[in-house]
Amino acid sequence: MENYYGSLVHTDNNYKEYLKHSDSFFYFLYETIMLRKRKSAFGLGQYEKLFIDEAVYAYKRTYKDETYVVLVNLTDDFYEIDEKITDIIKDGQVIQNNNPDYDPEILDAYQSVIIEI
Repeated sequence: MENYYGSLVHTDNNYKEYLKHSDSFFYFLYETIMLRKRKSAFGLGQYEKLFIDEAVYAYKRTYKDETYVVLVNLTDDFYEIDEKITDIIKDGQVIQNNNPDYDPEILDAYQSVIIEI
């Protein structure tokens, strides 16, 4: 079956199979949704924009004693993280990452990282 844009649509895909693989997009998306349900900072917390431009979006969520920094690279190229942000996250713990690599100074292409600080 083809969709409006002419590309093939796989109607036999089963998202439950993708959820079994930690490197799949569906797994990452599911874990992100569950994180919002488990951690009050993402639903109730204070939002603070740290940085935004056409390439990267960085923000902080804080609720009571929980603080998280979310970094998202929206481009297909590496991105060097601003020094003021690296200072904030340098001692943090990565709790979610859609990329097996993590460098607190560089985001890979389309990388999304959530860090507990």
